[in-house]
Amino acid sequence: PFMGSPYMTSRTGYKEENLIDPKTSNLKFNGAVHYKFSGNLEAIAAGHWGKGNTVFTGNGRYGFKDIRVSQYKVELRNKNWFLRSYTTQEDGGEAYSLGITAQRFNEGWKRSYNPANPSGSWYPQYGAVFAGGAVQIYNSVVGGGGTPAQAQAAVIAAAPQLHASGRGFADQGRPTEGSPQFNQLFDAVRKTPIPAGGLFKETSQMWLSEGQYSFKDKIKFADLIVGGNIKKYILDSDNTLFYEPDGPIKINEWGAYTQLSKKLFEDKLTVTAGGRYDKNENFEGKFTPRFTALINVAKNNNIRLS
Repeated sequence: PFMGSPYMTSRTGYKEENLIDPKTSNLKFNGAVHYKFSGNLEAIAAGHWGKGNTVFTGNGRYGFKDIRVSQYKVELRNKNWFLRSYTTQEDGGEAYSLGITAQRFNEGWKRSYNPANPSGSWYPQYGAVFAGGAVQIYNSVVGGGGTPAQAQAAVIAAAPQLHASGRGFADQGRPTEGSPQFNQLFDAVRKTPIPAGGLFKETSQMWLSEGQYSFKDKIKFADLIVGGNIKKYILDSDNTLFYEPDGPIKINEWGAYTQLSKKLFEDKLTVTAGGRYDKNENFEGKFTPRFTALINVAKNNNIRLS
């Protein structure tokens, strides 16, 4: 408390423009190879790869530096069925939390409070100059015949100057933006994983395989399809984003579905009944039914009930 009231202060910060690149850039490549076999069978191998930089705002500011996302797929496709598998791979690159990095940077060049060396710590240095100046002003006023109330008012009036003096003394040795000392320390903190530094690691993955078969060539009275999928998520941030005391978080899920549809009244009405069952290892399985009716009232005009 300062004269009975709190006087708030904090470590000297740096401008955001000196800590993060505000430019957004994006580089993407994609390609695919298709091979057609006889009998309406086609094989596909495809890949998508992207890399970029940007600034993200959530509960803080984040520098997405050299983040990479890629997706790869292989597929067999027939007019009546398909089988495909694909994966999404993420790499956070050198992404970092701006707030945490700046805090760790300040602690890197001078500790806020070091029990082993209080006199070399930022807050004790700031407080010593601030308090020493306040005592000097107070004693000067009282010694000159002023009342304690007058002395207190003089100290309060001088608080901004005392604050500036304390900050200036504690900031001795503070690295200047853009200097070799600044860049070397900032890069070291930025590339050190949370919580010691500001880097958050992110190498999560998703794997999925799915297939579907249509019986339209075997069943004539209606269209019947069946399908299913299996999926695996691997959340891997080395404890910088997710809580992973036992290593990467792995989540498995699977699902299966079927659907029967029939056209009636010279294709004026299409009725469909279907359902699917989904199971995630962390939740109970869930069956979801679906019933629809599509009524063609005129060309390109339909009423859908579901």
